[in-house]
Amino acid sequence: MKLETDTFIKYFSENRNEYSDPKINQEDGVITLVSKGFDKMNLIGNLFIVIFVPIIIIIVIANKQLPTSTSSFLIAIAIIWFIVTLYKRIQKIVANNNIIIDVENQNITIVPQDYFRKNILKIDSRNFSFNSIRGIKTKIRNYDKFNSGLRLVLSHKNKEITLVDIWTKQLGAKLNQFIQKVVSTKL
Repeated sequence: MKLETDTFIKYFSENRNEYSDPKINQEDGVITLVSKGFDKMNLIGNLFIVIFVPIIIIIVIANKQLPTSTSSFLIAIAIIWFIVTLYKRIQKIVANNNIIIDVENQNITIVPQDYFRKNILKIDSRNFSFNSIRGIKTKIRNYDKFNSGLRLVLSHKNKEITLVDIWTKQLGAKLNQFIQKVVSTKL
């Protein structure tokens, strides 16, 4: 298994998207997927993107005498913008985790990497034993109009827990197979 793990880690490291895909490391029976964390400035930037259009629309409505139908239309656009962009930003943040697979102790640890969950909400890491995991699957994830990838999702009891997003679809499918094999292997 060690040779197979080393081969996969080398393959993953060579083929990953440097900007978006997590790094993978192995050290003493512990495999780690390291995502880029969102710092305080990223959080401020995400909030700015979410509220930018609604603020502009509110300023326009307050300063101009617009017909009621136009004002209603602009308010609807502001609400839709706010909901859609907030949802997309939350989905992006949820998948920003470091994944630690401890083969010797047979558990997976999910550590939040973004500033919001780690420092503001004070969410701690979560541990799952290999025996409690029903499976790991992939979901197609559309990042924007031109980019799509895979999201690795852990099935635990009756809920699904987001692990990480992989922009390179083929690499995400191979990573899913690799993690499935590691989790299902009993030492």
